[in-house]
Amino acid sequence: MDKALLKKVTDLGAAQVELADELLTNHFAELTRSFLVPLERYFASLIPMIREVSPWKSPPRPRPFNTEQFMTYLEEIGPQIPLKSSRKHKWLTLYTTFIQSPNFMMWLRLRTKQADVQLRRVYLRALQDADVDTWVKGKHEVVCVDFMLRLQEELVN
Repeated sequence: MDKALLKKVTDLGAAQVELADELLTNHFAELTRSFLVPLERYFASLIPMIREVSPWKSPPRPRPFNTEQFMTYLEEIGPQIPLKSSRKHKWLTLYTTFIQSPNFMMWLRLRTKQADVQLRRVYLRALQDADVDTWVKGKHEVVCVDFMLRLQEELVN
């Protein structure tokens, strides 16, 4: 723990418990935000770009989280959390432990669900704005039927 923060909290004493609580809460909230920055950035790289979304293809999905790729990325950017030790293995071990925990799985499920919702909105907007009359010209009948079936499925959903 940050020794300066610990000194501030102990100097406040019992009379100012609320202030000490606020200091500690803010400290750990900032550590958590800093810890999540590399995870959020890496996850964002897994989401297809909006310009890749096409009404003529299946709805896009985020690519799967790859722990090895993330660890390589993490080694390149370094820790975002203010650690007193600059030894790489300590913060790499921290992320490795977190990735193996149920908390990470909950975080990943939530972020994936949010990304799916966002991508679905973009996909539905692309379907809505699609110029089917122009697209259908020169297309094979099977391709057109496939598109119409996918469109029908989207309408049912």
